[in-house]
Amino acid sequence: MDTALFETALAPVRGTPGANLDEQKACSLRRAVELYRGELLEGWYQDWCLFHRERLRNSYELMLEKLMGYCETCGDFEAGQGYGELLLRQDQARERTYYRLMRLNYLAGDRARAFRLFHRCEEVLKKELGVQPGKRIVELYDKLRTSQVGVVVTEGEDGAKARVVASEVLGHRLRRIRSLLLKVRRQLERDIREVDKVLETRRHGSEGSAVDAGSVLITQPADRPAKPSTTVTSQDKNKLLQL
Repeated sequence: MDTALFETALAPVRGTPGANLDEQKACSLRRAVELYRGELLEGWYQDWCLFHRERLRNSYELMLEKLMGYCETCGDFEAGQGYGELLLRQDQARERTYYRLMRLNYLAGDRARAFRLFHRCEEVLKKELGVQPGKRIVELYDKLRTSQVGVVVTEGEDGAKARVVASEVLGHRLRRIRSLLLKVRRQLERDIREVDKVLETRRHGSEGSAVDAGSVLITQPADRPAKPSTTVTSQDKNKLLQL
């Protein structure tokens, strides 16, 4: 793994919430996440190795959390769920990740899976830690169970719960569609410029060929007078004999 590239992607956004990332920064994080193929030098237990292994793992998890927040803001709920599952592979007792995954699934319209995630969290916490889910995730579960169709539950910046109508979810999706359309537009503009360059090159080549052909015609004009005939006819022979 290219650890320098991995850490360079995180450095500019370390203090930036995932919801505030722009597309360029998010793409950089995506590429960095794809570089992570497991723990650094697995099987080595020297102090320096343990230190760097833990540091890279923490960076990887932080990137995944930021991408979850970015995907939720952009309305790309499916991708956000994928990053959440990657987080759970690192720590299946991570209650905060279950909380965010429940929200993402509910926003995506899969309330049943959001409920299953809660029960999965409940089982893992009991098995591994011997504790019950915290108040925050239990409150979210209760709100999801009692929410009406078309209404979703979300958080305010201060951590308080707020109810947001379905039009906000639609707004997320529309913003994402707009972003995709802008990308397509830029690509089309680049393609059109390339086609124009090719056509311009061919046009100049055709004009050059026409000029060369014209030069040949000028050196050999079509109206050049014919040479007089030197053939002697029988009539001419008789005139010469009479002289």
